[in-house]
Amino acid sequence: MKLRYVLAGIIAFVAFSCNDDENEIGFTLQPTGDQIDVKSHVFDISSQTVFLDSMFIKTDTAFLGQYTTPELGTTKADFMAQVNCTKGFAWSSDIKTIDSVILKLYYKGFFGDSLAPMNVTVYELNNKQSNQKKNYYTNTNVADFCDMKNLLGQKTVVAADILVSDSLKSTTNYDGPYISIRLDNKLINRFFNNYNAANFASTEAFTNFFKGLYVTTNFGDGTILFIDDIYMQFCYTQPYSSTSDSMVMRAATFATSKEVVLNNRVKHTNLKEKYSAADSVTLIKSPIGAITKVAIPIKAIRDSTGNNELNTVELTLTADNPSSEKYMSYVPPYKLLLLKESELIPFFENEQLYDSESSYVATYSSANQTYTFKNIAKLLSNSDKDVQEMYLVPVTVNFNSSASLATNVKPMFTPAAVRLKKSTCANRPLRLNLIYSKF
Repeated sequence: MKLRYVLAGIIAFVAFSCNDDENEIGFTLQPTGDQIDVKSHVFDISSQTVFLDSMFIKTDTAFLGQYTTPELGTTKADFMAQVNCTKGFAWSSDIKTIDSVILKLYYKGFFGDSLAPMNVTVYELNNKQSNQKKNYYTNTNVADFCDMKNLLGQKTVVAADILVSDSLKSTTNYDGPYISIRLDNKLINRFFNNYNAANFASTEAFTNFFKGLYVTTNFGDGTILFIDDIYMQFCYTQPYSSTSDSMVMRAATFATSKEVVLNNRVKHTNLKEKYSAADSVTLIKSPIGAITKVAIPIKAIRDSTGNNELNTVELTLTADNPSSEKYMSYVPPYKLLLLKESELIPFFENEQLYDSESSYVATYSSANQTYTFKNIAKLLSNSDKDVQEMYLVPVTVNFNSSASLATNVKPMFTPAAVRLKKSTCANRPLRLNLIYSKF
């Protein structure tokens, strides 16, 4: 019995000692006068729509076609492209004649109506686009490179590959949908009958000899094609071998490549006029036509938070009911780039990557209909402006094989559109949320 009382006393002493140690440690680490006070604040952000006439874009994809909506007017895309030859190209001595010249435009996808007809026209450039290093913009003047007098070919097409059966499309023999346009046979005289080896000695020599193609449409509305391969093929028959009487069909191919220029053009008609500039929303439209500018009140934020540490700063933008809008046959852009107004041109010309310090990327959440830039605290800390004006630009971001690192960021060129609510809407849908530590 006495032993039981002794053990109870020992346990009570140990428990009292542990509690006393915990209290003492707490006071040691955080004295009453140094307690951290975590606070939050929500700021309204002003915003407005900015209409752009053009944008620098460097891409391997060519865009072709036209699409119109009552709310956003007409977007038309076409392109000028050089083709390349293999260094020192020469015709085989057993080729007697060239049968035809075919332009093949392979497209990996399209936007709009698969059965809307369009007439594709092909012209030869009479002035050379200089080189890949030159910054060509989407409003490049065609008249500087093409007088539209030398029509090489034309054809009325639809995006649906209706002449190919579904069973063939499902096989490995199907190499994808493409447009095939027969070009003027006068190219045969220049390339084959009057062949000069000097014209094919290098890329530079060849693009001086044949300056390229302007591919556009002269009627049709409802479809824009995404063309990823452009081949100009000289088709001929040739003996199967030196000892055979059999003949085989072959083609000499001159194609676009990274060494030559592909210059996409885009024109918006009535975009600014058709867009209803309501007080409650701003517009973002791709291909580059409209972006949104936001003004972040740096001084007001600093006055409110003092010199205290910013833990998290989130910028959230809310879409304006995209599923219910007629013009939302344009889907919202998947990613938006947030960057300083002064950096818009050099960012893309210099092929920069976002650094999460002065430029950021957010992904569209279809569930919440929002874009959220997770933490832009460094932007606020490093800015020397009272008000930091930023652009929201629709972009395409490519990543490495492990999807852990962005490898390039380009202006989005596929058709897309979204209206973003201003902070003047109910429930403050455009907002900057701050969490900071006050000591």
